[in-house]
Amino acid sequence: MPKRGLTVLPVRSLRNQQCLRSLTVTVLLCLSVIYAHAQISSDTLVTDGYIHSMQSGDYTGALKSAVALRSTAQMRQDLSLKMLADSYIGQSYLAMDEYDSAYVYLSESLSLWNGQDSLFSDESECQAVYAALNGLGIYSIVRDMNYEKAVEYFLQGLKLAEERSSYYHYAVLGSNLVYTFNLRQDTSGLAYAREIYRYGRLAGNDYLVFTGSSTSAMMFYLKGDLDSARRYAREAVRLADRYSDKAQVYALYGDILHDEGNDIEAEKYYVDALGSSGTASTTAAVSIYLSYGNFLLDCGRYNEAVGILERGVRISDSTDNHIFLHRLYLAESEAYSRQGEYRKAWELFKLYHFNSQEVQDLQRERTLNELTRKYEKEKHERQRQQSDLTIIRKNRTLLVSGFVILLMLAVLGMVWMMYSHKNRLYARIARQYKEATDKEKAQNRRIEELEEKLKVLSHEPSRPLTDKSGELFDRLGKLMRKDKVYKEKNLTRDKVAALLGTNRTYLSQIINEKTGMSFIYYINSFRIEEALETLSDPDEDIPLKALSQDLGFSSLTTFYTFFQKKVGMTPAKYREEVRRISNSTNCRTR
Repeated sequence: MPKRGLTVLPVRSLRNQQCLRSLTVTVLLCLSVIYAHAQISSDTLVTDGYIHSMQSGDYTGALKSAVALRSTAQMRQDLSLKMLADSYIGQSYLAMDEYDSAYVYLSESLSLWNGQDSLFSDESECQAVYAALNGLGIYSIVRDMNYEKAVEYFLQGLKLAEERSSYYHYAVLGSNLVYTFNLRQDTSGLAYAREIYRYGRLAGNDYLVFTGSSTSAMMFYLKGDLDSARRYAREAVRLADRYSDKAQVYALYGDILHDEGNDIEAEKYYVDALGSSGTASTTAAVSIYLSYGNFLLDCGRYNEAVGILERGVRISDSTDNHIFLHRLYLAESEAYSRQGEYRKAWELFKLYHFNSQEVQDLQRERTLNELTRKYEKEKHERQRQQSDLTIIRKNRTLLVSGFVILLMLAVLGMVWMMYSHKNRLYARIARQYKEATDKEKAQNRRIEELEEKLKVLSHEPSRPLTDKSGELFDRLGKLMRKDKVYKEKNLTRDKVAALLGTNRTYLSQIINEKTGMSFIYYINSFRIEEALETLSDPDEDIPLKALSQDLGFSSLTTFYTFFQKKVGMTPAKYREEVRRISNSTNCRTR
């Protein structure tokens, strides 16, 4: 599928068919709009002279008028007029294929635009920047084959045109954008093409409809949707005779008809396209020769194909426009090969290979430069961010260090307070248990004395015989306090029940009713009481493990667990607190 050229690239005069100029039709149309609508505060005669020269193909005269306009702008120190003059000079050089000079003035015009607030720009300044962006986009394609950069320029102009509701310029820049997508074989341009068409329908503007339909047909053809391409192309062909960039529309319609197998009708449009190519851009003209040459090649008309393709090569060489040159060489090589002229075919194939390699090298070099630029930018940004990050980290480290120190001081203060409070609590608990133990000892001794006296005075039991549960619980208590059966290891309910002459179930029931405890907790409570009594003696040095075994605990861990639950501290801590209290008391006594 052949690529389409830019129909809106620079126009050329019919006087010299061998040296097509590359001034775009869209630039010329931009100038027409400026001439018809813009209110320019410069010398009207000079401006009119420039526009007349451009329309007549007198690019040297147009350049002289533009230079005179620039002199007027400098004398008046009028930046708006200078912006317009620079865009005129750039377009003149672009039409004369002097691309480097064109680039200088177009860039200067754009630079003036970028240096001001676009919100307060007047219409003449907007006209100037439309032309500058359009020209720079064309320069990027024709001179550098840098389609990405061209897209940037066209999109910038497109955005401004949309903001200002300048639908004409939206169509001009938008069509160039679509052609650029077409050169890249990228159908993403379809959305812009259909938007131009929509604007044209809404505004009732035939030129916008023509531009939108022709570019939409181009994109649908690239997508392979021949039905849609034919529908839009027919509408564009219907309007084409009114506009100077009709040649490429005829060629596109010829391509569509050829793909559909209607070669007779297709050739009519190819011939019409060649006949109208005098007003087309260099790129558009070359693309027409390439399309028609490939058509003749498909039809087996090899001599005719060579002639058409050779004319396309001459135009490309004379204008230094090499966008399609390698494809022309490839088609021409194929034509000679099919005629059996293999030596000539080989020479042309080498030219194709050389030129295609040159295009690829250019693309690779541009990609490499772009990657290098991005890398350097990212590297600089990373270094700046790293520097900022280092400063932030230092500040954060200082803040964090200060915060950590304050936090540590606060934690230490809280720990010290908790430790002091806990120690006071432990001391209070130990003192209370020691005092309770001492009182209990005294009470037990008093109880024993009273019980002895009661035995002497009376042989009656202390409780009514009818209170069996109470009598059983009393005997259980005596069994624990006097006989201290709890000290027996692995003491079971069955054994205690047997000692009391009852059964294990009734024993558990009595313990639970009287104390609310289970059998194990009841037994261990006596063990803990004795442990407290032993540990409350500051002079008692029995090891805790030995004490645990002596009390009947199955292990030191069990002893520690029950003691901690009962007292609120470990046996070791309790002993420590009792000794500290005792030492403190002894010191005060002395």
